[in-house]
Amino acid sequence: MMNMRSTSENGCILDHRARLLIAIAVNSSTTHLDREGLRENVEEALEAGIPGRQVLEAMQLSSLVGMHTFTVGIPVLFDEMSARQLLDGDETACASEAEAMKRAFVADRGYWSKFLDQMLVLSPDLFREFYSFSSLPWKRGSIDGKLKELIYLATVSIPGHFYRDGFDNHLRGARNNGATDEEIIETLQIVLSLTDDGATPRSGEVREAINAIRATGTADHVNEEPR
Repeated sequence: MMNMRSTSENGCILDHRARLLIAIAVNSSTTHLDREGLRENVEEALEAGIPGRQVLEAMQLSSLVGMHTFTVGIPVLFDEMSARQLLDGDETACASEAEAMKRAFVADRGYWSKFLDQMLVLSPDLFREFYSFSSLPWKRGSIDGKLKELIYLATVSIPGHFYRDGFDNHLRGARNNGATDEEIIETLQIVLSLTDDGATPRSGEVREAINAIRATGTADHVNEEPR
C-alpha cells in the first residue's frame, strides 16, 4: 500500500492535498474498497487540515463509478427494445421537457452523449435522479474542476475496473480543465501504487496508457473494446 507520508513534495507534480484526495477516492471505490488504507488516508488528510467536506466530496466523486452499470447497460437495453419495437413512448418525457433537461445538464456538466439521450427516452425519472446526483459535486463542491476530473480518471483506471469509455472521457475532461500530462501520469501512478499487487487483472492497460501519454500525449493505442 502506498504510504502517502513518504511521498514528499520532492519529485511530485501534484501537491500533497491532491494526492491524498485521489488516494481516498481510490481506496473508497466500490471496485477496490481498502478500508485500512482509506482510514490512514483520511487520518492524514484531516491532520493536514484538509476539510472533511472535501474528503467526503472525493468519496462522492468515487461513488459515481457505480453509474457504469447504466453507461454499459442502458445502451444494450435500448438497442434490444428498439429492435423489438418495444419503445412505445409511454414513459418518454415530452419534447420540450426533454430539451430543457438536456440544456440544463449540458450547462452544468459541459457534455452530452448518446447514452444520456437513451436514458432520457427510457426513463425521464431515472435521468432526473442521475442528473441530480452526478451534478451535485459540480454545483456545491469545493474541489476544483481539474482535481475532480483527475479523481474521476483515477477511479475509472483501477485495474480491476479499467473502463475505457470513462478513461477517454475523463482524460479529455482533465485536459480541458487544465491538467498537464505530468499530472495525469502521476495520477495513474498513484492508482497503480495503491492497487497493483503484480497480478492484478488489466494493470498492464494502465501502464500502457501511461506509456502512450508519455510518448505521444494521448492514450490512443490502448484500443480494446469499451467495457
